[in-house]
Amino acid sequence: YFIFSVGFQLSFIAVFGTVYLQPRLYQIILVPNVILDKIWSISCVSLAAQLATFPLTAYYFHQFPVYFLISNLLVIPAAFLLLSMGIAMLLSSAIILKVAEGIGMLIDKSIYFLNECLFWIQELPQSLITWIYLDRLDLILLYVVILVGLAFIHFRSFKALQIFSFLLLLLAGNSLYRNYLQHHTQKLVFYELRNHLAIDHIYGHQSQLYLDRYNEAEMNLLSYQINPNRLSSGLLPITNNLQTFKEHGFHVSREISYGVISGKKIFIFDSTTFHLDFKEKISTDFIIINKNAVKSLKWLSKNFEFERIILGYGNNRYHRSNLLQEAEQLNKAIHDIQNNGALIIDIKNERPK
Repeated sequence: YFIFSVGFQLSFIAVFGTVYLQPRLYQIILVPNVILDKIWSISCVSLAAQLATFPLTAYYFHQFPVYFLISNLLVIPAAFLLLSMGIAMLLSSAIILKVAEGIGMLIDKSIYFLNECLFWIQELPQSLITWIYLDRLDLILLYVVILVGLAFIHFRSFKALQIFSFLLLLLAGNSLYRNYLQHHTQKLVFYELRNHLAIDHIYGHQSQLYLDRYNEAEMNLLSYQINPNRLSSGLLPITNNLQTFKEHGFHVSREISYGVISGKKIFIFDSTTFHLDFKEKISTDFIIINKNAVKSLKWLSKNFEFERIILGYGNNRYHRSNLLQEAEQLNKAIHDIQNNGALIIDIKNERPK
């Protein structure tokens, strides 16, 4: 499974870029000055590795380091020196331990100094372009574009230039098509966030996040779990533009909360409800069960007419298993967020994902 490891992929593609591209880039400019020539050589290594790895880093990490040329002028020579000192430390440790300890201290100080320099570069204005999204087709197309571009430079072929231009148009077309689909999208996304419930209403290129409760200290958790879907949907990341269910107009009590989001009626059970008595059957779209609140789906079906059951947070494994089995017996649609991840409902076309 090493081939699926991000580190494996980046390491090998970076080596390929360095070995193949660096000599070709280096030959573009002949620098007579020795010091400037060394800077140009390191810059070519950096450019070659960055060109080879950019599609993968954008695909996995959604960002691009603007000052990579500056940082690599430090990192590449430092990596060689640190590796050399590390080998020297290992060899000397078998002969003179004090020398090895001295080299070890030097390595420690060197790494600390290097990290401080990199942190300083990181703090420069606009040091990182973030919120880049590539889907798998974009990734493949981008690498094919790079390879065809290299073929054009090497062979000076007009046909390669035509293919290169066509692939660029295809890459742009894929992005435009994805943007078109998103513009006509309307969906609800149900999340379970460590003893929290969140519902993201996405409509076109806008969204509104609703939560059962909100704590500023949990912003990082919200971002970590929700932002990836927003990024892939071409939306902005989470800001403080959040609403609790109560602020949105939900009736909220200790046992049951209910309200409407984008025309969909939602009932949320947060505490034991078997003792409740409803005079007539209630019609709703979604029922969310938290904290083992509903003991029996037969009782639920008796009192509610619903489209789908959603198992939220706080339901233990035994309880979830029982409800899933009961839902299958009663032929009721059910989704376990804790076990199967977020539930996406396309409310425009009425189909779950």
